[in-house]
Amino acid sequence: MARLLKLLKRDARYLALIAGFFILFVALGVKLPEIAPEAAEHGEDFVRQYFGKIKAMIENKTVLEQIIFIFKNNITASFFAIVSGIIPLFPLLFLFINGVIIGLAQHITQLEGLAPAKFYLSLLPHGIFELTAFFIAVFMGLRFNLIPIQLIYHYKKTGQYRGFLKEYFHDLFYYGGLIILLLAIAAVIEMTVSPLILK
Repeated sequence: MARLLKLLKRDARYLALIAGFFILFVALGVKLPEIAPEAAEHGEDFVRQYFGKIKAMIENKTVLEQIIFIFKNNITASFFAIVSGIIPLFPLLFLFINGVIIGLAQHITQLEGLAPAKFYLSLLPHGIFELTAFFIAVFMGLRFNLIPIQLIYHYKKTGQYRGFLKEYFHDLFYYGGLIILLLAIAAVIEMTVSPLILK
């Protein structure tokens, strides 16, 4: 626990920066119908199909089965955000896409009569945990992007090799455990508390 708290304190500014970018991307998603109507229309069609498919897959399941499904889905997304670090800047693109999707979803529900405040309120209880996990996953993906640059820069500066990759996987062990815990909590809240807010 002490090691994890130390990591979070060290990386807090980077996680806050990622959260800031995400908020900007959400705002872009909300404004996209005004900025680029055609792109927004395609995006909204995707959002409707995606969430419609998830709804269809969980509506006949028990609450426990729904929780497990959402947990697996979010774990997959977080894992993808981390391993996407193999491709330069791809975790940032992943952050952008997810932010815009949330913004478009807010716009869709607003057209259907749901106030933006209620939309975000319904996301808040589980979103605190889910988004924190997602931001950590994106951060670790971006950090993986930078390992080759760090190796070259450090070697040129000091003439010595430093085990950045070893350090990365050591930190990933702690962050991975935190991501799993946060997403488990988020899945439980999303299938129990959040629906009550919408009702």
